[in-house]
Amino acid sequence: MSSKNIYCEVCDKTINSKGFSAHLKSILHKNNCVVQVSDNILKINSAFRNRVASYRVVSNNQLAEGSGDEAALTHALPRDYILSLRNYVKQVIDAKLATFNSLKVNFEFFARFYLPKDETTEIKSFTTENYVFFQNTDFNEIFSKVVDKLLNKISEFQERDSGWSFLSNKYLEVNINKYNPLRASNYIELPTFIKNKRACINIRNNDNFCFLWSIMAALFPKKKNADRVSSYPNFNDILNTANMTFPVSLRDIRTFENNNENFSVNVYGIKSGKYIVGPLYKTKQKKSNHINLLYFENGTKTHYCLIKDLARLLSVQITKHHGKLFFCDECLLFFNNKETLESHLCDGVATRLPKPGTLMQFNHFERMQYLPFTIYADFESF
Repeated sequence: MSSKNIYCEVCDKTINSKGFSAHLKSILHKNNCVVQVSDNILKINSAFRNRVASYRVVSNNQLAEGSGDEAALTHALPRDYILSLRNYVKQVIDAKLATFNSLKVNFEFFARFYLPKDETTEIKSFTTENYVFFQNTDFNEIFSKVVDKLLNKISEFQERDSGWSFLSNKYLEVNINKYNPLRASNYIELPTFIKNKRACINIRNNDNFCFLWSIMAALFPKKKNADRVSSYPNFNDILNTANMTFPVSLRDIRTFENNNENFSVNVYGIKSGKYIVGPLYKTKQKKSNHINLLYFENGTKTHYCLIKDLARLLSVQITKHHGKLFFCDECLLFFNNKETLESHLCDGVATRLPKPGTLMQFNHFERMQYLPFTIYADFESF
C-alpha cells in the first residue's frame, strides 16, 4: 500500500492521506460509526482529536423506521424540528457535564435541499461556533442562540441565489469536546491597559498558587508591597485546599468554595486584549468573603490576579464619566449609587455591550439612567 493512502477499516476503503481527515467527518463515515443509545440519540463512535464524543439526535419517528429511510424524514419547519430535539440535546450535555464539569460544544444541523434546475436533492449541513457549558450554565439561553444561529445560516443559504430550497430535516449532531479553562500558575505581567487602572493586585508568585495568593491578598489588604508573596500569611495556615489540584482549574474553584464555607469566587477574563468579560466562573451563592478574580494569559502562560476594585476596572470601557459607578458582580449591570445596587434583584443573566457609537434611546430616563447599556459575557474564546 502506498504511504500516501490510509485504509479506513470502518468504511472498508482506502483514502488518500490528504483527504483522510475530511473522510472522518463525512456523512458516509459517520453513518458507518453510528450506534444507537436511545430512541432519539445515536453515538458516532469515531475518533476525533480531543473530542469526548459526537452524537446524532433525531425526532421521534425517525429511528422507528431507520435513520436512513426517506419516508421517515420529518418535513416540519427547521425551527420546530430543532426545538423538538431540545430535551434530548440537554440529556446528552448533562450526562457529559456530570463527568467532565466543563465542555466546549458545537452543533451541526443536517437537512435535505432541492435544486429545481437540476431536479436533484442533496444533504446540506450548517454548523455553529463552539459554546462553553459549565455546571451552572443556562442551557436554555445557549440553546436559543444555537437555534437562531442555525436558522440564520439556513436562511442565508437559500437567499444567496443558490437556487436550493429546503425540502426536509435529517438530524442534529452534537459534537462535545474537552474543555479545561481557567488553569493558571505563576506570575505574568498584566496588560498595560489594566495595569494603568490600578484596579488589580497581581501577585509575583513563582509557584502554581496564584489563585490562593490572590485570595490571601483579598483577605489581608496591604498598602505597600501588595504584589509580594512575602506580604501575606501562608495560605496553608488560613485556607482549606483539600482535594484541589494546582494549577487551579474550574473544578478546583468549586472545590475551594466547598472547602471554605464562608468564601465565594467570581472569575472574569479579557476579550480581544482590551475588554473585561464575564463572569467566566460565577459562584452559586455569594458569601461573606466574596472575591473577584481576573484570569488572563500571555502566550501559553495563564494567571489569576485579584480585582480589588471592579468598578474602576470596568468603568473605562463603559463611560468617560469620572463619577463612581456601582456594579453588580453577577450580571455586571451598573448603577449610580449603592442604594440602587442593593435594591437590584439580580437574575444572574450577563448582558452585552452595544458597539461603539451606537445611539441608545430610553423611555422614562429618570428611572433608568443607571442602565444606559450592558456588558456581555463571552465564553467562547477562553
